Amino acid sequence: MANPVINLVLLKAYVTDEPSVFDDTAHSVQHYLKLAGFDTRLSCNMIYPDALNIIWGVGAHGAPPLEEIRKVARPEFSIIFNMEQISSSSALVSEEYQQLISEYRVLDYSQHNVAALLARFPNMRCQEFPLLPKPLFAGDFAVDWAPAEPRPDVAFWGVLNDRRKALLHTLQLQGRSVQLVSRNYGKNLSAAIARTRLCLNVHYYDSAIFELARCLRPLAMGMPIVSEVSRLPGLVDWRQSGIVFSEYDDLAASCGQLLEQPELAAYSVRKTQHFLNNPDWPELTRQTMLSMLS
Repeated sequence: MANPVINLVLLKAYVTDEPSVFDDTAHSVQHYLKLAGFDTRLSCNMIYPDALNIIWGVGAHGAPPLEEIRKVARPEFSIIFNMEQISSSSALVSEEYQQLISEYRVLDYSQHNVAALLARFPNMRCQEFPLLPKPLFAGDFAVDWAPAEPRPDVAFWGVLNDRRKALLHTLQLQGRSVQLVSRNYGKNLSAAIARTRLCLNVHYYDSAIFELARCLRPLAMGMPIVSEVSRLPGLVDWRQSGIVFSEYDDLAASCGQLLEQPELAAYSVRKTQHFLNNPDWPELTRQTMLSMLS
């Protein structure tokens, strides 16, 4: 039997080509589903009533109310792709949100979210999906190379809290220049970080689940990445990704090592290239998707 057409649906406040926080995830999933032999189409706010949908943005700011989604997205034809950290203190992980997604099949980027959902809703269909960056992210942006050197040392993006602010302040006290990138997604994010020397990922929540979505684009671009030690996905060994994982108190030192030793940064990027070129990723995607559809 032929695989069904899969509709990848981005829920947004209004229909626009301007990239949003979930765009890179949806485009990456689409890339690997196509390599795995699935026919896909990507749309904004269009949930097909009698066809298979994978939906991003449920419960997010600007998305339709949850009750409206329940009316339009029939569970037999809809899969929700959860991007929230279930065990975190995020206001988006409300009781209403968890109850709603428990009524659907759910794909998730992290085994730890899957475990948290199944612990509470043992009868729901929920499994991890191997989220990997679309290689073409490396070339879908334009950079203004006119500004003179020096390049900013560290690029950081995300909501600031006390622990993030403290680390960035430490870097600045050590003489590192920090580029704060705000509300830039998709190719806009690429252009913003391309002229920096490395990217930094620091947890916002105590749940410490790896913020994989924010690393997709810099990975594809070949940017060195320093990340706080994380609870990692299970289907893919991200320890082999070239990302430098360090404890919070060691993050500034790890940034310094990559900045001061170009050979270490180059080695990190080479590891990333080997990691992304793994020929097994499409088959892993295919098996995961078939398992969800069975």
